[in-house]
Formats: sequence, structure tokens, C-alpha cells
Amino acid sequence: MNPKLGKIDIDYEVLHNAFFKFQEKPNMSRHGDVYYEGKEDEVKMQSYRPGKLSELLRVYFFSVYLKNNIS
Repeated sequence: MNPKLGKIDIDYEVLHNAFFKFQEKPNMSRHGDVYYEGKEDEVKMQSYRPGKLSELLRVYFFSVYLKNNIS
């Protein structure tokens, strides 16, 4: 096999769609927040409260609780 040097197959329509058509704005942090590496990967905990279980966790918890306390 002899590769062709200097030849790059670029689909410019795909590049245009990626940068202009399907581009989304990133979530911005509030004014005054300190940025650190990995900040965008953190979970926003504003909607969660202590003691509030999701429906899936509630079903799992009660199934384990009932299985252990029936006998």
C-alpha cells in the first residue's frame, strides 16, 4: 500500500454543520465563581434535598427493607 501524501479527504459540509448548524451554547458559571478543572462535570445539587428519595431508589430501598424484615 502506498498512501497518498498531502491528500486529506475532508467533508466540508460535515464540518460546517458541526460548527454552525448543531452548535450549542455551553452552560456558563455565575459571575464571581472560581473555575477549576472538572467543574463542568459536577452535578448541580440545587434540585436535591436531604431525605428526598427518587422513585427508583425508594422502590429499591423498600424491597430490600421488606425482604430483610419479613423473616
